[in-house]
Amino acid sequence: MAQAPAGEASSARRTLIRRLWEGMLHAMAIVTVRVIPRSGRTQVLRGPGGEVVIRVRSAPEGGRATAQAAAALASLLGLPKSAVTLRSGARSRIKIFVVDGVSQDRLSEVIDGL
Repeated sequence: MAQAPAGEASSARRTLIRRLWEGMLHAMAIVTVRVIPRSGRTQVLRGPGGEVVIRVRSAPEGGRATAQAAAALASLLGLPKSAVTLRSGARSRIKIFVVDGVSQDRLSEVIDGL
């Protein structure tokens, strides 16, 4: 297999890196929520201080409450469950989720409508 001249190879490499970088610059938002496990029903609402509160039915065992909170957040935004990932707070009631496929502005609009 013949190798391309040095200038062409670096140009192709720059193009590949640019395309990869552009692909990573998609809409993404971060949201901090307080999860209340063992609630009567699963719902997303605003707390008295304006924070996002997610009530879930499951107990905080084995990550079930966190998974249910992520699913409720995804449902609120009309996204698949896989679009919401936990960034921190696996063993805490205060959690930070990263939401792919929605901008921070759009997330704020949805939350303000609660």
